[in-house]
Amino acid sequence: MNDLMKQEEGIVVYDRIGDPIEAATRMGEFFARSGMFGCEKVEQGQVLALACMAERKSPFEILRNYHLIGGRLSMRADAMLALYRQHGGKVQWLEVSDKCAKGRWIYDGNDPTLAYTIEEAKASGYVKPNSAWTKTPGAMLRARLISTAVRMLCPEAIVGVYTPEE
Repeated sequence: MNDLMKQEEGIVVYDRIGDPIEAATRMGEFFARSGMFGCEKVEQGQVLALACMAERKSPFEILRNYHLIGGRLSMRADAMLALYRQHGGKVQWLEVSDKCAKGRWIYDGNDPTLAYTIEEAKASGYVKPNSAWTKTPGAMLRARLISTAVRMLCPEAIVGVYTPEE
């Protein structure tokens, strides 16, 4: 299993896999049995394994950028923000509280002030008992604002990737 994840001279050994389906099956079983990657079923481990092969990254690298929620990979808000910044985007946080996340977003000649409120989250059905929305609303509001802003201003950074709420 270690050979599948080693790097040689900057090239991931995934290129040497003869049967990607068999490799994903074996890796997925390993990921699910290990309990390390949030996989509750073998199929979730297989999805993670396929993502590793497609992205040519180790599972640790994948999970630095994605959450595995309900068997689905969704990009972490901090990873979205990092990609936005790598593309030259900037954000000036004006408010981050349990009621509102608000920031001035600067990218490619655009300079909007955007906000996401707890009322909007409630209206969208995100706030549920014992969820992260009730435990850490400020962080959740910030994450939702990041995904909205980056998707609007710099979609090339995250094209085709969604957050758990979306």
